[in-house]
This record gives sequence, structure tokens and C-alpha cells, in this order.
Amino acid sequence: MIRHMIFWNYTPAVSDSLAVVAAVQQSFRDMVEKIDGLDYAEVDADLGAGTHDLGLYCEFSSWTALKNYYTHPLHMAFRTRMKDCLTDRVCIDLEAAR
Repeated sequence: MIRHMIFWNYTPAVSDSLAVVAAVQQSFRDMVEKIDGLDYAEVDADLGAGTHDLGLYCEFSSWTALKNYYTHPLHMAFRTRMKDCLTDRVCIDLEAAR
């Protein structure tokens, strides 16, 4: 299993962070149902102790599934939709035994 974690900050254009969180959550619910190998995704706002505003945690079945996700039309559309809302992206991908 591949664990894929992303952290973002909101851009200055964001006036309603709850709406951004809800939009990202819905986008990833849709992706889990429609992108092969994306088995799980969870998104939420930071609780106040971190360095970023929003976090994403995903589980992929393989490195190939993660690679295919990067260019999947749903993921590309998400990136386009959110480019004015999210910035300062940090990413890490880990291989896990479970």
C-alpha cells in the first residue's frame, strides 16, 4: 500500500475556508469511487497546531495506481478548480506494509 499525504495553505483569495474544505472533501469522495487503485482518502482542516491549513491522506493499492492518479482527468480537474484556493503544497509518499 502507498500512503500519499498532501498539505496546503489557503491562498489570500479564500474567504470561506469551510467551503474549501467541503469542496476538497467532495472531490476526493468522488475520486475514491472512480479512480482505480485509490482505495481511501480523508481530508480535513488543521486543528491549529500545524504549519498548513488543510491536509489530505490517501491510500493507493500500488505505485502504478498513484502514478495513474496524477494524470487522471478527475485529479487534473480538481487541480484546476482549486488553483486559486490552495498553495504551498507539501507532499510525501510512503510505502507501507499494511
